[in-house]
Amino acid sequence: MERLNQNLEEKSRAYDNEALSFVFLMNNGQYIVDKLGSSELKMMLGNEWIRGQHSKIRQWLGMYHKRCWAKMIALIQISSEGLGSVLAVKSKLKYFNTYLQDIRTEQKGWVILNDQLRDKIRSSTVDYVIPTYSSFLERARRELGRRMDNTVKHSPDDVEACIRELFVVVTRQKPPR
Repeated sequence: MERLNQNLEEKSRAYDNEALSFVFLMNNGQYIVDKLGSSELKMMLGNEWIRGQHSKIRQWLGMYHKRCWAKMIALIQISSEGLGSVLAVKSKLKYFNTYLQDIRTEQKGWVILNDQLRDKIRSSTVDYVIPTYSSFLERARRELGRRMDNTVKHSPDDVEACIRELFVVVTRQKPPR
């Protein structure tokens, strides 16, 4: 099993996109756990090995966040000096919107087959992004008032909806007979 994990990590390096390599690892790590089910191999490996595999999946999820979403978060984090000028806030929001659109476009075809893993990735990404974005918008509106109205393209709910659309599994319907 250790050799299998090593092979997966080697294969993940073939992806040019680091975030996608971590999605690959999460997908395959979860697949291994799912396939073990109640098999004899699971009994031989034991619960500690399964917990270790789940721990790896959580680490890969953290790396996915860092490679994919951390740039956006860093952009909108409020420093001790505050938000800066109206122009600076508008610029940050413009880049935030661009990053969000780039992620949506790039990850449009990415698939997470396991429903629970997909939900976990989406939920943890929402938890990672939305609080910082909401705080940024609240502070911007408080400090800059109406000047922000035309600048904000996405509400926190809009951003959450974008995240929840990621990794959608499209099933093909059979044509009617």
